[in-house]
Amino acid sequence: MKKWVYSKPVIQIVLCMAMIATAIRRDAIFPIKNTTIKLITDVMFGALTIFSIIRLVLAFDSLYDVYEYRKNTGDVKQKKQSCLYKLEDMIKTIEENDIIEIEVAAGTQSMYIGSSSNLEPGSNKLYEKIYYIGDDEYIAAGPFKSALLKLFPDQIICVKSIDHLSPEDMSIHLNHIEHKS
Repeated sequence: MKKWVYSKPVIQIVLCMAMIATAIRRDAIFPIKNTTIKLITDVMFGALTIFSIIRLVLAFDSLYDVYEYRKNTGDVKQKKQSCLYKLEDMIKTIEENDIIEIEVAAGTQSMYIGSSSNLEPGSNKLYEKIYYIGDDEYIAAGPFKSALLKLFPDQIICVKSIDHLSPEDMSIHLNHIEHKS
């Protein structure tokens, strides 16, 4: 994220403060003798002050949102790390879940493995479970396991994410072998 993301809310805050200060000091800046024109300008500057106060609150809220977003993205980046798992544990996890997507490192590339199921409209039952490795799909668990064993012959798998979350953040508790940053 760019460093100047704070600039828009900060500029809005400065402009709102300037408008409020101008509205408060309007008689010193714009001396008006005619009472009718003075009344009209008082109403206009009153409306400007109310608008500026509302906009000021929104600008502070926007500034806080940017701060929170940057803080939270920083936490995700710090937590994001890969874990090594036994292949048999990951296969068991995939078999136990109807829908799961796991990002793994295969050599120097990342790929997705997992399972997917269909849901019939108006029903809460999943059916036609398939397993996948990248773009390859498997109807049964046996061929899926065989393909994974060919892909990971040492039976150790480097998991980068489970359903786009850090493996450690998942409620699926597996015994990982080690962490990799």
